[in-house]
Amino acid sequence: MAETPHKSNKLIDSNDLMFVWKLFAKNILILIFVPILAYLVGYVYTHRLSNIYGAKAQLLLKSNETYDYQDPIYKGLGAYGVYMDVQNQMRILRSKDLIGEVIDKIDIGTSYYVVGRLKKQEVFGTLPFIVEVDVINPLIYEQAVEVEVIDKNSYLLNYNVRENEFSIEGKFDQPLITDDFRLNLKKQYEFNDNNIGTIMSSDYEVIFHSRNYLISKFQSSLKIENIEHTSILDVYVTDELQYRAKVFLDTLTSVYIDFSKRVQLEVNENTLMNIEKQIDTLQIFIEEKEMELLNYRDNNAILDPTKEGDQYFDEYIKYSQEKRELENQKSSIQALKVYLESTDDSRILPPSFYIEERDFYLQQAISEVRSLQVDLEISLTHSTEENAIIRNLKKEILMKKRDIIKYIENLKNALDDRIDSATQYIARYKYNVKSIPLSQQGISNIQRELDVNNKMYMFLLEKKTNTLIARAGIIPQVRILETTSMLGSIQPNKTKLKRLFILGGLIVAILIAFIRLLFFHKISNVHELKEVSSLNVIGGIPLDNKQGDDIVIDKNPKSQIAESFRSIRTNLSFLLDNQKKGNKILVSSYFPGEGKTFCSANLATLYSRAEKKTVILDFDLHKPKIHKMFDLENTNGISNYIIGKSNIEDIIRKDVGQNLDVVTAGPVSPNPSELVVKQRVNELIDHLSAQYDFVIIDTPPFGLLNDTMELSRHVDVFIVVLNSKYTRRRGVKLLENLLLKSEKTNFGLILNGIKESKLKYYYSKYAYKYTYGYSYGYGYGYSSEYGEKND
Repeated sequence: MAETPHKSNKLIDSNDLMFVWKLFAKNILILIFVPILAYLVGYVYTHRLSNIYGAKAQLLLKSNETYDYQDPIYKGLGAYGVYMDVQNQMRILRSKDLIGEVIDKIDIGTSYYVVGRLKKQEVFGTLPFIVEVDVINPLIYEQAVEVEVIDKNSYLLNYNVRENEFSIEGKFDQPLITDDFRLNLKKQYEFNDNNIGTIMSSDYEVIFHSRNYLISKFQSSLKIENIEHTSILDVYVTDELQYRAKVFLDTLTSVYIDFSKRVQLEVNENTLMNIEKQIDTLQIFIEEKEMELLNYRDNNAILDPTKEGDQYFDEYIKYSQEKRELENQKSSIQALKVYLESTDDSRILPPSFYIEERDFYLQQAISEVRSLQVDLEISLTHSTEENAIIRNLKKEILMKKRDIIKYIENLKNALDDRIDSATQYIARYKYNVKSIPLSQQGISNIQRELDVNNKMYMFLLEKKTNTLIARAGIIPQVRILETTSMLGSIQPNKTKLKRLFILGGLIVAILIAFIRLLFFHKISNVHELKEVSSLNVIGGIPLDNKQGDDIVIDKNPKSQIAESFRSIRTNLSFLLDNQKKGNKILVSSYFPGEGKTFCSANLATLYSRAEKKTVILDFDLHKPKIHKMFDLENTNGISNYIIGKSNIEDIIRKDVGQNLDVVTAGPVSPNPSELVVKQRVNELIDHLSAQYDFVIIDTPPFGLLNDTMELSRHVDVFIVVLNSKYTRRRGVKLLENLLLKSEKTNFGLILNGIKESKLKYYYSKYAYKYTYGYSYGYGYGYSSEYGEKND
């Protein structure tokens, strides 16, 4: 009968605390050793890790370090604001071209290592040699090349390429040429008898890096942050070598500042070239008109025109100049249209100096196109033509160009109208001067054209001067706000990693302890057995190294083992009907060696000492032991009776002890498992139950043989003996599932082999506290029926 568990309303009860205590107490070595082992592993792991160092610089974009009069000049001479866009600048700093330019300026194509027992340490400039190399076979890149110093003048190189091992000897300070590289190993200092021993005993490695590898490496280690609401950039870089990180960042800021200045110079140069072309054209035209005017005066002997002629000429010049300017504007926008329709060079500026001061919309539209071209140029440095961003940028540039071309066509039509109007005024004043003598009219015409071109020439000279002034005053629009500073070792945090290893080790140790306790923990006391099983736990027997050889009830009646059997006898009384004769008790175990025969013999002896007529049957027909416990012969027994060679009275050994008879197993037959299913077994058990108060049946282990389960149909109580050396929680559950298939039998569990400390715990905590299905309490006292006097 299963016990009814008592439910507790406490959040944490004593069982929970006991579980935690057992978790730590039974696994204390694991909980100490595993974290210590994890710390040692973490120590070795962190020792092998290379320190990563950081460097930081701060840049200020658009520093405004110019004279006041230069600002409007700059605004009219290129895409000033576009290049100062913060996001663009961050992309430029990360671009492959810029980083590649930095790598070309510094010598970092070779990494040097000192190889130790546990760690390979990279160094910079401290090895006794340096390497000058020209790689021929790209497969040698990123492959470790071992350098072994043989003597003062020689060295040996060992490396692998495509699983082929190479070993090449060379001389210091002399070129070494192979199919993979051209190399020269140069001494950093002179090798002598004092240092050659140390140099030869050290292990060195070098690794050659490709340009693309270094670009990718520094792109990934570069971090750029924009301080909010400012145009200040914080630039960080990380590297295994602190000095190399500083050198790289210093060079990067220098190259970037040069780049920002170079962009402005290109804009200025394009504008100046365009102005000079038009100045050269006007200069030739003016010289021709001056010569024409001189020849005309000489040929016609003309001194001065009349006042009226001067007035007409002034008006004529005015409108001629206006027409010329309009035609120049028309020429400029026409050139701009041709540029937008035909040019593919995004770095060439459009001829826009006539337009910028007159047409704000066109100026803004051209700046937007230029900005998009700059974004396209930057994006192409790290993306392909098929990239969606590239295609979108090209599409947006094309749409902007189409809008500008349409606007230019409308503007051209407007200019044509104004030119026609100016032409009409010119024609009118031409007619008015017809009254002037032809000589004077000729002078006026020539002078007018000359004046118009002179004014245009002066205008261009002014623009050229402004451009030259701007060029002389060009400075980088980026300034180093904070020079490169080293941040020291930023990763890994070795102390934190060691703590994480210890924490991980502790977690693993707790997990191992939990799994051991849950799945592999052996049940060591009755309380633990009661916790995992719903079957009746009727007692525990202390550990005795001589267990199995003695009837302790006779030899040592006051021992703890004897007391434990008395408690088991008392607890069994609640499972038996003590008012009738023939209480049948079967004793077995799941595996051999758990003490079932020891328990059945001592239990039978204990009942006989209580003046109960008792018989013990040895039904372990495979490996009988009861006759050994009572020092009897096994020549005639149960096997003889079942096969019909003996009757019941012949096989009963009378008066083996006080009120105790024994039926031995008899000779071992060839088929013992078939004997227990014979009808004569029923007759034997029925006969004995009618003659005796208690019938104790010792059976073979039911985990190996089915004999016990066949015999269990004839008994009142099925006692299973478990041994603390073998019993685990999972095994108890499997045992319970097997036994509960029989609903007509009362089952009881006895835990054998309890250590003394566990037994004391059992006595102190659980005596008088077991509760069964019918609410009978029992403990380690004795029932009134079996008094101490009978023992």
